[in-house]
Amino acid sequence: MILISIIFLIIGFIGLTIGSKFIIIGLENIADRLHISHMMVGLTILAIGTSLPEIAVSVMGGFDKLLGIDPTIDGIVIGNKVGSFLTQITLIIGILAVTQPLFVSKWELRREGPMLFISLLIFLIFSLDGVITQFEALKISVLL
Repeated sequence: MILISIIFLIIGFIGLTIGSKFIIIGLENIADRLHISHMMVGLTILAIGTSLPEIAVSVMGGFDKLLGIDPTIDGIVIGNKVGSFLTQITLIIGILAVTQPLFVSKWELRREGPMLFISLLIFLIFSLDGVITQFEALKISVLL
């Protein structure tokens, strides 16, 4: 049984690698044909695509809570988003930087860096008491 799981895991990784290469090539072609920057395409289309599994977990968690199936699902939903955020910032960028140098322009860093820090700080402030109320969630949505 474990051997079958390992085989499926390896097949999944191979499929993910091949599929991601096709997606990157396709997105580069879209950017070139529409005469927009590759960064803009990456920040929109690719970001949405990579976030779909997390969105699905969050939506299903919301439905489970609303329907009373699992009233303690909050931790999974929040852990999913925070874990994904931290993984993307540390693990993924770290692996990329080990394989090749990453170049970030000062303009991008000045534009994106403060927003990244502010969003993390706002989440931390609102979650200090262990509960994010509906009003606080509305504030987070409006602020960000």
